[in-house]
Amino acid sequence: MLGRLAASMTPTMTWRRRPTAWSIRVESSALPTPRRRCGWTSYGVMCPIGCRGAMAGGGSADAAAEQWERTATSLRRLCDADPGLLWCMETHSRNLTDTVTGTLRLIELVGRPNLKVIFQPSTFHPDELVALEALAPHTVHVHATNSRDGKASTLSEGDMDYRIILGRLRERSFDGFVSVEWFGEDPAGAARREAKFLRSLA
Repeated sequence: MLGRLAASMTPTMTWRRRPTAWSIRVESSALPTPRRRCGWTSYGVMCPIGCRGAMAGGGSADAAAEQWERTATSLRRLCDADPGLLWCMETHSRNLTDTVTGTLRLIELVGRPNLKVIFQPSTFHPDELVALEALAPHTVHVHATNSRDGKASTLSEGDMDYRIILGRLRERSFDGFVSVEWFGEDPAGAARREAKFLRSLA
């Protein structure tokens, strides 16, 4: 799992090869303004090239009941359009998935087995291990990022201990990808350093 590091710093589009599938993430900034954050646009881009996984965003954490229902309805339509396609919600601040409760609520509201989670530990720090326990059964991808005292750092030097985080995932038979999200300078150098660190844990 960890040996298959997918570290990409491209600003618009990332795709990753698995033995039997392709997955892709289409950033909203890569799409025309009227279509940003539109899952159907992403779906239209991915299907012609055979992608089997997708990422879609949500709304704010303090959304009204109607917003939860509308989001769930949209996600349900996306999931039903191709039951073999995994739709992955990233846990992220200022989003419907910025808490464990919110993430599980959406999963329950949608009620589709192909709705999965991109787990970003930093969303839940300092309680990332508690969140991992709750979300591990739904997690197919991990966004690895770290910081120290509010500033971007490498995975090995930040406030979160990725040795423990990834060890817990391994114990739960996690077989997805771990991608590194880097916000500092020298992304190519950072990718090499992070790959070396993650492979040391494999």
